[in-house]
Amino acid sequence: IGNSSLCPRWCWTANRGFPAPATSVSGRRGHVARHRHPGCRRAGQRVYWGARAIQALDLLVLPKGEPMRIDHIEVSNLRFDYPPEKAFMCAGGRCGARVTTLIQVYTDSGHVGLGSVYSYPALVYLIIKQQLEPLLIGEDPTDVEALWTRMYRTTRWYGRKGVAMSALGGLDTAFWDLRGKAMGKPIWQLLGGERTTCAAYASALLWKEIPALAREAEGHIAKGFRRVKLRMARSEEYDMGAVLAVRKAIGAGN
Repeated sequence: IGNSSLCPRWCWTANRGFPAPATSVSGRRGHVARHRHPGCRRAGQRVYWGARAIQALDLLVLPKGEPMRIDHIEVSNLRFDYPPEKAFMCAGGRCGARVTTLIQVYTDSGHVGLGSVYSYPALVYLIIKQQLEPLLIGEDPTDVEALWTRMYRTTRWYGRKGVAMSALGGLDTAFWDLRGKAMGKPIWQLLGGERTTCAAYASALLWKEIPALAREAEGHIAKGFRRVKLRMARSEEYDMGAVLAVRKAIGAGN
């Protein structure tokens, strides 16, 4: 199976070299199916699964751990207001507050899976509580892949991107949390990770004036960060100036 037919991100690494789940697979000699990894640039494209990949599919099915069923789901919309002097400029203008949605999936075993969604809060609540929760109650939350497929197909007529996909992501995170709790293992380990830590980057550097961006970048490096994240697409002139200034400010090796 050539890399050109596989997802370049999560699927290839987490599945240890096998394609991401598709809508269907069949036949001993391989089958053409549609890739369904959310957010992947190859989602929906036709990919070929060879015989070896089909024979190895059972390797992709993780043991579920102790049995549990979804009892109910709580959706909490949260808002944090910055002090006036801490407001900042972003792509949408002046930002004086942040919102997020906390997802809590309660089970009959007492385990609670946690997820979060960063999207329009009222729509997240509506999609999860009015459409997805009724079909999820009584289901096994550790059957992550099957539940994702069911949710995606249920919301496909209005979803496939935007807030609907974000809502699925929050629930998917909570289901993975429950799978890890049921098995007594961290999620990074279930996904095939080998390290307990990874390098963090400073996600700041918003749409300030370029000299201020350079000074802020220097401050992050001084705190121990080796990587920083820039916000782009303000204008070609601004983007070029910001990249050059920050690149110079953080120094070689960062």
